[in-house]
Amino acid sequence: MKAAHAAQGEDLTAEPHAAHEGTRDVDRHAVHEVTREADSHAAHEGTRDADRHTVHEVTREADSHAAHEADAHAAHKATHKADPHAAHKAGDQAAREADPADHRAAREVIDIATGTWRAQALYAAAALRIPDHIAGGAVSCEALAALTGTGEDAVRRLMRLLATMGVFEGTETAGYRLNAVSTLLRSDVSGSMRDMCLIYGEEFHRAWGAVLPALRTGGTGFEEAFGSSLGDYLRDTPGAGPKFQRAMSVGSAPFATVSRAIDFSRHHTVVDVGGGYGTLLSLVLRGNPGLRGVLFDLPHMAPLAHEHLADAVDPGRYEIVTGDVFEEVPPGGDAYLLSRVLQDWDDADCVRLLVNCRRAMGSSGRLFILERVVAEDRSTALPVLWDVHLMLIAGGRERTLPEYRSLLARAGLRLESLEPLPLETSLLVASPA
Repeated sequence: MKAAHAAQGEDLTAEPHAAHEGTRDVDRHAVHEVTREADSHAAHEGTRDADRHTVHEVTREADSHAAHEADAHAAHKATHKADPHAAHKAGDQAAREADPADHRAAREVIDIATGTWRAQALYAAAALRIPDHIAGGAVSCEALAALTGTGEDAVRRLMRLLATMGVFEGTETAGYRLNAVSTLLRSDVSGSMRDMCLIYGEEFHRAWGAVLPALRTGGTGFEEAFGSSLGDYLRDTPGAGPKFQRAMSVGSAPFATVSRAIDFSRHHTVVDVGGGYGTLLSLVLRGNPGLRGVLFDLPHMAPLAHEHLADAVDPGRYEIVTGDVFEEVPPGGDAYLLSRVLQDWDDADCVRLLVNCRRAMGSSGRLFILERVVAEDRSTALPVLWDVHLMLIAGGRERTLPEYRSLLARAGLRLESLEPLPLETSLLVASPA
């Protein structure tokens, strides 16, 4: 079996519940601020000669203006010598007016190409615990450098970039302070996204660095980078499994709406198949006091699930069962949850898993599936982004609605309804065909 159920029950992508929806415009603004001077310089260098060529062409076609153009050209040269900065600005303006579409296209390329720089700057802030230190009163670059064991000049430049990106408020002179974004990078707040930033900046960053070999071989970027599958890595590397689970819990924003989206009053036992350490199940049980829960996952997940559920749910309301979803799913439930599990497997494995759910749920049960559905009209961005991410990390995929209908039909199930959830996640409700 190609991946552990740690990857079944928790999202391999962990989209942040704040960053994915609202940061695209912020990121573009941040890159604009960071690269404005470099972009300006590039525009000047690339357009100065073009401007002179344009003047020459216009002069040749309009002989009546030849003297005027020559005088203007001479004045431009004199201005350039006297005030190079003014000449640069004039060149930039001429470039924008000459072909604004090309200028916007070039900026779009820069925005996309430098995206990894912004991501790694955010990772550095999380890894160095800079938000924790600022919360503790260290607001100067000197103090932050001392606490993080880094060079003061390096911290000064990193903080300038992060503030420009909107991660922090303040300046070097006045001192830096937290805002809503950097607060989520603290390690001691509810809903912290620090662990997510760590795994994205480390393991996932390395996996994406192997995108070309993965595309050429049909393997995963993770295997290219680490020499093992994600599941084996999480199982065999000390501390990797808990780190992964903490990071993936950040992607639980849609979970909070599940209890409102599903009417559990008609159900008595819910089985969370591939439930990880129980984030979704605990939310469902807390929102439905009369409901009993069963968490089903591989044996190595049981200790983490026990720890989480014992803190989150009253004793006696849940049971943890271990096993292999491709062999059997615990019977006896009338509501079955599959949260971001199908995305990890190919079609054949998905059908095997769904058949086992169909057998376990009986004739009157319901299957509730949480996945990102790829919109065929390209109206949503996150599902297609995570589709490629899943391909590189674990060989998984996101699917269109017709593809989900097909999987369900092959397993003896039919799609009853589809309801949108936060962060471009969908709730698919299926019942026996």
